[in-house]
Amino acid sequence: MKFRKIIKLVKDNNLTRKLDKLKVQYLINSLIHIRRDQFMLNSIRQLETQIEKIEVQRIFQFSQTKCYILQKNLTYKNQLKRQISKIK
Repeated sequence: MKFRKIIKLVKDNNLTRKLDKLKVQYLINSLIHIRRDQFMLNSIRQLETQIEKIEVQRIFQFSQTKCYILQKNLTYKNQLKRQISKIK
């Protein structure tokens, strides 16, 4: 009777070891997934900031171009006014 209890205890101990190994493996895999998710999240954030920078650059370039065109138009308009005043 005692021998059977000992065998059962040893088997149970093996089972708990296996379960512990599985738990550790699961935890390691979970950590790996969490790390991977964090890396992806950081990558997404970096992409978002790059996109925002590009958008700001485009807006700035557009406004510069618009200002340049307006300035040219104003210069041309002033030239026309001068020419008209000379003619009168």
